[in-house]
This record gives sequence, C-alpha cells and structure tokens, in this order.
Amino acid sequence: AAAAVDTADALDADHDVFIAQVHALNIARVLVRDTVLADAVAPFVAPLLCAGIDLFAAAYFPVRNAAVLLLSSVQQRVFGNKRLRDEHAQANGLSWHAFFQQHASVLPFACRVLDHAAAQPHCTPAEQQRVFPLLLFLSRLQHTHNSSQPRANATTSEHDHQQQILASKMQPSLGSSIYFVRNIAARAFTAFSNVEDSAAAMQRLAAQIAAVAQRAQSNGQWPRQNDLHGLLLHALYTFRAAGTDASTSSDIHLSRALLLIAGPTNACFVTRFAAVQILLLRAQTLKAEAPESQELFGATLTLMNATDENPQSPYQPLYRQGLSQVLAALLPFHFNAERVLPVLCTAISSPAVHYEARQPLIEALHNSRLFPALVQASAGKFRLVETLLQQTHHLCLSAAMRATSTLPQDLVDFHQLHACGQVALRELQRKYGAHVTRPAALQLLGWVVSAQHRNEGLEQEQQQQEQQ
Repeated sequence: AAAAVDTADALDADHDVFIAQVHALNIARVLVRDTVLADAVAPFVAPLLCAGIDLFAAAYFPVRNAAVLLLSSVQQRVFGNKRLRDEHAQANGLSWHAFFQQHASVLPFACRVLDHAAAQPHCTPAEQQRVFPLLLFLSRLQHTHNSSQPRANATTSEHDHQQQILASKMQPSLGSSIYFVRNIAARAFTAFSNVEDSAAAMQRLAAQIAAVAQRAQSNGQWPRQNDLHGLLLHALYTFRAAGTDASTSSDIHLSRALLLIAGPTNACFVTRFAAVQILLLRAQTLKAEAPESQELFGATLTLMNATDENPQSPYQPLYRQGLSQVLAALLPFHFNAERVLPVLCTAISSPAVHYEARQPLIEALHNSRLFPALVQASAGKFRLVETLLQQTHHLCLSAAMRATSTLPQDLVDFHQLHACGQVALRELQRKYGAHVTRPAALQLLGWVVSAQHRNEGLEQEQQQQEQQ
C-alpha cells in the first residue's frame, strides 16, 4: 500500500511538471509571435528552438503539442512569412551563414541530435521524434555563397567547415527506416550542398546510382532499400535544384541505371517510383534530337508492358502514373506509330492509371505530330479515337474531345463525339446538380458545342453536294 501511495505521488508530481512545461511553452510562443518584442526575443531564439525540438520526445502529449506550436512560431520568426506556397523555395529560405552566425549554439545541439539518430538507425519512430523537426528546420536553410567573392578569410573557411560537419552528420539519416525522415533528410542534405559544386555533386550521384545498378545487374544483389531510396531522393532534389542543367549532368548511363532500378528486377516499388521521378525530370529536359530520348521512350514502353510480381503494393499506382508522365514528356517527339499504339491505348484506358496521369498523356498525344498517324494506324484493331472517348473522368474526356475535334473529318465520327459529350454532361449534372458551374464542365460543354457545330457544318456540306 505504501508503494502504491508513493507511485501515485510520483505520478502527480510528474503531471504537475508536465502542466508547468505546457504553460511555459505557450507563454514563450506568445512572446515569440509578438512583433513588438521581436528585438527583445531575438537572443532567445536559439534556446527556444532547441527546447522545442527536444520536447518533441516528451512522454506527455500536451507537452509535445505545445512544442509543435512553439517550433512553428520560432520558424516564422526566423524565416518570416511565406512568400511562395512552396516552403522550400529560395524566397522562403534563409542563408545558413547568416543563421549560424546569429545562433551559433544551434550547431552543437543539431550535431548531438543527429549523432543520436545515427547511433540508432533502426529504432522506432518514437525514438527519433526529434530528428524530423530538426531536419525540417535545416532544410529551409540555404547555401547562398557568391562565387565571385574571395573565400580566403577565416570566417568563410570556418562556416564552410561547419557546413561540412553538419552535412556529414545528416548523411546517415538518408538511410533511416522512417520514410518521412529520409525524405526531409534528402532535402536538408541537398540544401547544404554548395551551389558552385552542383555539377560535381550531380556527377558523383550519377556514378553512385550507376554503381548500384551495375552490382544488381551482375550478381542480383540490391543494397538496403532504405539506403537506395535516400540516395535516389538526394539525387532527385539535387537534379531538381539544378533545373535545366540536370540534362547535361550525366550521360545515357544514368538513364540506363535508373531504368534498371525502375524495372521488375527490383521488388521495392518505393525505390522504383523514386527512379521514375528522376527519369521524368530528365525526360522533361531532353531535346528531341538527343539519342537518349529514343532509348528512354522504348524502355519506358517495355516497363509499361511488364507484369508486376507484387500488384498489391500501394506504390504501384504511383509508379504507373510516373511511367505515363515519362511517356507524355517524350511523346511530342516523332516515334514509330506501330510500336507506340498498343501501350498508349493500354495506358489511356487502364483503370490503374490515375486521371492526373492520363490527362497529360492525352494532351501530349494531341500536341504530337504523331497523332494523325496513330489514329490512322489504329483504325483496325486498337481504335484510338474510341479509346479516347471512353474516358470516365470529365477532365480526361474534355482533353480527349479537344484532341479528336481537331482531326480531319475522315478520321473521326463527329456524331459519336457529340453524343459522347452529351452523355458526359448528363453524368456531371447528375453528380454535381442541375447547375453545373465547374470550369472543367464548362470546358467540356464548349467542346460539345464545337463538335455539334462541326457536325452541323458537315451535314450542310453533304446536303449541298447532294443537291449539286
């Protein structure tokens, strides 16, 4: 009985401590958000940031909730209001030189948290609760060094040394067993890369990806999927930050390595989808005359036709959507119609492909010089026009009607086009009410009216020919 009383007293004491922490965090949050006290609170930003991240691992939920609110207020005080929707955009960031110069005490705290996470790479999410908010904060810091300025002074060298230390501490988090930690670690690790060394970084990443694919092809041994996923995410964010320079960062060997990782020999759809995202980025930056484009298009068609051993994976639809987007990016180039047609009809009509992937594929088909040739080649077996007009989503059907309405009259039945549009409009009215005001529905209505006018014009021409 005495032991039970002591335990109850201890629990009450802990509860009192937790309540005090919650009140303290809430008071600190109010002080940080007060713009009148901005100058007075500035020296305490670093301690409040460290305290907020530390208390993410508290056992009491109200304490964790108050720590989240405090960290959000500290981030707003450090970075200011968001100027763009993407919080990782350069306009919403801050130079890490300026931040660590004002708040030097954050660096040893960040190193300590990252070292603890690296010492337990396979721990549960509850044991790594401090890593994610820290990496989320660090991912918004940017390297803004101007290469035209001299780098010989001691302050700049010290800052570069601090950056290298912190980047080396982040690297183990790229292979974390927690997906969101890997994702934000890749963003943070990319943000701390030198801008002037981006070309060398892309070449290094391309060599690492090629080495992984070569080992998997030679002996069938894949690395730990978490490590591979972190590597691919780091490469994706690095290439995305490089923009149009990503297409010149490597040669065709990188695309071949990514195609192997995205192929059926890799059983993990998470890493396959990450590889497809990099392929999509490269496909969007390739030129029509690039020899890589033809090979990439053919290999993507092969992957679309491949059967998956694990069709129940939740990442399989995203993987299929990514392949469709790669095809859409390469379709405006002139390719063999007979080879494209079977896979194209399958991708447009497959229920496994989301409408957000089918719509750009249909639009790319419309903008391609290959479209009339594909319609002529599909007159017998595949019937591309009928496949387009069988779209069940109004956005896809609107894009399909826009594409088919521009075809010559000998390639499309405008009676069928008009009837299909009317059926889709009735379905939209049944789903959203009699007064359809959605922009997509209005756009679809426009193409229905256009098809009706085209149909009436053809009938008038036919009547005039018969009278003559």
